[in-house]
This record gives sequence, structure tokens and C-alpha cells, in this order.
Amino acid sequence: MISRKLKVFDFVSLAICLSFVAFSFVFLKKNKTANGRDLLVISAESGGKKDSYIYPLNEDGLYKIQGILGISLIQVEGGKAFFADSPCPNKICTASARISQDGQWAACLPNGVFIKIEKEGKKNFDGIAE
Repeated sequence: MISRKLKVFDFVSLAICLSFVAFSFVFLKKNKTANGRDLLVISAESGGKKDSYIYPLNEDGLYKIQGILGISLIQVEGGKAFFADSPCPNKICTASARISQDGQWAACLPNGVFIKIEKEGKKNFDGIAE
């Protein structure tokens, strides 16, 4: 059996690797929080006009949004948004999943109400042409 003793270079290499790993975790955590908070963006159509509303997803609330057929109730609870009630005939929107992540959406098509989650400060593009 061969036994080796650790040399100074071994300790320096280990310290550099551990520092790199620690720096990576700190950098990733900082970038994750720097991207901005999650926002609930609501678009609604009523009376031939379109309205948009923006609410923080980290604050609970119940929002009354006027749509084509009447008022949809959008609830934010525990960082998740969902249709609590809507005047549409089948109420499919109230059975849809709660949304909480950037890019998720839900809609009440008969009432013309659309909700989605976006990161604050994120630039959204429909398309880019050169």
C-alpha cells in the first residue's frame, strides 16, 4: 500500500476549488434575487377597450376585473394567482391550475380576461427583426 502525504500545492489547489464553488453559489443566489419580483399581469377586454393591471404576486388580494360578460374575481393567495369566480357559463377558468411561475398563464376566454406571471424588469418581446 502506497501512502502519500499532502503537500502545500495540494492544499492551495483544494482552497482555490472550494473558493470557486462558494463564489458560484453566492453569484447564482444574487442573480436569482436580482431578476426582480414576480408580478401578476391582468389583461381584460370590455366595452371595446382593453385594460391592463399589474399587482405584486407576494401580496394576497382579491381583484374585481370587468370583462365582456361581467366581473371576474382574481385571487392572489400564498404567491399563487387563480380565478376565484367568473360570469362565464362553464366556469372552466375557475377549475384551472393556480399560477405562480414566470411565464405561466390562465384565461377566461368568454369574459376576455387573461392573467399571467412576469418577472419585474423582464423585457418581453413579441419578435425581433433586423
